[in-house]
Parts: sequence; C-alpha cells; structure tokens
Amino acid sequence: ITCGEGGALITDSDEVYEKAQAYSDHGHDHIGTDRGAEGHPHLGFNFRISELNAAVGLAQSRRLDEFLGIQQNHYNELRNAISDIRGVTFRRVPTGGIENYSFLNFFLPDEATARKAGQALAEAGLDGVFYWYDNNWHYHRRWEHLKGLMSTSKLPLQLKEQFLSRNSWGHPGSDQWMGRTLSVLIKLGWDRTELQRRARVLREVLASLAG
Repeated sequence: ITCGEGGALITDSDEVYEKAQAYSDHGHDHIGTDRGAEGHPHLGFNFRISELNAAVGLAQSRRLDEFLGIQQNHYNELRNAISDIRGVTFRRVPTGGIENYSFLNFFLPDEATARKAGQALAEAGLDGVFYWYDNNWHYHRRWEHLKGLMSTSKLPLQLKEQFLSRNSWGHPGSDQWMGRTLSVLIKLGWDRTELQRRARVLREVLASLAG
C-alpha cells in the first residue's frame, strides 16, 4: 500500500491490507469496477501517489536486500570504531529482533556530554548527526504546537479527546534516555574512503571527550 511521502506499508495480514488500502484512498473498499458504487467501510484520506512514483518504488523495492546489506556494513564499521570508547554504550535489541541499520544510535554518560559531542562532531565536518533532545523534529519535548493543539482548522473530536485526556506529556525516563542519545544517519552513497573518514572522525571526537 503506498502512503504518499510516507513510503509504503508492507504486511502479511489481509485485514491490515484491506483497512490500509481503503484508508489511503478516501475509505473506498475497491470492490467491483464502478468507483462511484464502491462502499466506504470507514473514513480515509487521499494518500495515493502517482503511477510514476509507484513504478520507482517497485523498482527500488527489488533492491531492498542490497540496500539493507550496504547499510548493515556501514553501520557495523561505524559502531566498531567507537565500541571500545569509555562512556559509549548502545541500545539492546530485544530477543528475536534485529538492529535498525538506518541510524547508529548510542548513549553517552550524561546530557552535557551528549550535547557537547553533537556540537563537536558538527564542527569536525560530520553531517547527519542528530541530538534529538534539542531538536524540534522527532522528539516531543519542544512540540508546543502539538501539546497545545494549535491548528489552522477544526480538529476531529476523537483527536481532541485523546490529547486532552493526557495528564502530562512525556516521562522523566524518556528524557533521561533521549538527553544522552546521539543518532548518526547511515547513508547508502558513501564510498569506502568516505566511510573510513567518518569512522575516524567519529572515533577521534568521542575519544577526546572520554578523556
């Protein structure tokens, strides 16, 4: 199921598939050959992409194993470069799970060290290193627009009820982890020279902070 700029949804569940394919197309059930006569089992959105984008997506999906292999190799090289540095730790993958190789996520001893490391890596010319705790992108700490339900249009009643029913946002435990986390984007396009350069810079900067 294509989902606009959100990519695609892959599932082995017929139930999930039927709900998703209707949700992405105004709620249409796509039964029969007359679109005007199709049923609508539930509300949906207009999340469809063009035929050209879908064709590119299908072609890219055939290379998925290749892409994952490249990311895994790049991830392992960067992780191995810093795995023995004092104060650097990594998240635990649950039993039966696999690592997400799109980002190398690691923890530093405290918030101050993590923030300093992020700044030092940027100054050393290493792009794609994110300190989400201070970032307005993927962590809720500074999402005042969401917490305050600031919208240019009326919000669905169910959405307002869900947000207003929350006693507070976030949890001290979340801040404790995110405040110590740096995420390094793993890119497919790095050649061997660039990968080695990034591993070297990452190690040098983190090692200098470890003392």
